[in-house]
Parts: sequence; C-alpha cells; structure tokens
Amino acid sequence: MRLRGPLARPLLFQQHATKHPLSTLGQCRHSRLRTQWFVGTISVVTKELGYHEADADPRVEALRSIYGVGLITSMTLVAEIGDISRFPTARKLCAWAGLTPSVHNSDVKVRHGHITKAGPAAVRAVLTEASYQARHVTPFAKFFEEVAKRRGKRIATVALSRKILARCFRVLKGLETPA
Repeated sequence: MRLRGPLARPLLFQQHATKHPLSTLGQCRHSRLRTQWFVGTISVVTKELGYHEADADPRVEALRSIYGVGLITSMTLVAEIGDISRFPTARKLCAWAGLTPSVHNSDVKVRHGHITKAGPAAVRAVLTEASYQARHVTPFAKFFEEVAKRRGKRIATVALSRKILARCFRVLKGLETPA
C-alpha cells in the first residue's frame, strides 16, 4: 500500500501516530502534528520495505568467539569472504586477503617483500584493529612480543592479523556442513 501526498497524511495519523508513545508528549500542537507525521511516515516506510530484524548469522556469532574479533569485524569478514569453501587452506585465504609477503625470486635467490595488499582493504583494516585488541591477550601476546622483538611492532601487527584470519578460517570451516 503506497501512501503519498497530502491525502495520505490524515490516514497516516489515524493508523500509526495515535498508537505511538511520542503522540502523548506535552508539545505544542504544531510540533505534535509534525512528530506524528514523522512517526507515521517511518511506520509506513518500514512496512513497505518489509524491514524486520534478521536472525543472527551463525558465522558471525562463531567468529566473535575469537578474541579481538567483534561484531563489525565478524560481519565484515562474513560479507567479504562469502562462501568459505572457495578457499582450500588458511594460507590461500590469507593470500586472497593480501596478508602474505610478496615474493621475488630468480633461480636460487628468493627475496620477500611487503604484503601484497591484494583483495579487499576492508578485511585488512578490520583485522588490523582486531590485532590491536588481541595482542594483549595470553594466546596472542607471546607471539606478538616475539615477532615485535625481532621485526618491529608494525610487522608483528600484520603477522598477528594473519594469525587471526587463519583462526577465522578454521572456525568457519568447522561450521561448514559436509555435502
């Protein structure tokens, strides 16, 4: 049911605004009518879009069990990764995310460079934020300190991000149902 224009306003007031608690506020008549109109419009648009609260994604909830991975991080990872079965190993997932070092080799000489930064930047960004939280917790703190002592804090942060992504891979693979 689409309601538009000046003829829709009285109908909106009747259907929605009188039922809403904001309609009983002690405001001046003009403010109360404006509030009722906004509440009614929001109610109609909400119904028109079919908005309802979606059930929580089990993948998001499972990823949140990893320390440092919060709601935004887990939602970003689920949205960007999509189907985890695309990746046979955690190493492939880390390479897709651009968290692996670039390799330049010629014959027997191998040189490792900076991370490749392939894949979505949002994944690297949220994993970096997760590693800032996780580096203070027991399972990750020792690893972070060892790498930071040898290579520096920035490289240790990227290494920890890669480690967190590998854990996310194992969690998501554990949720996968065999076909």
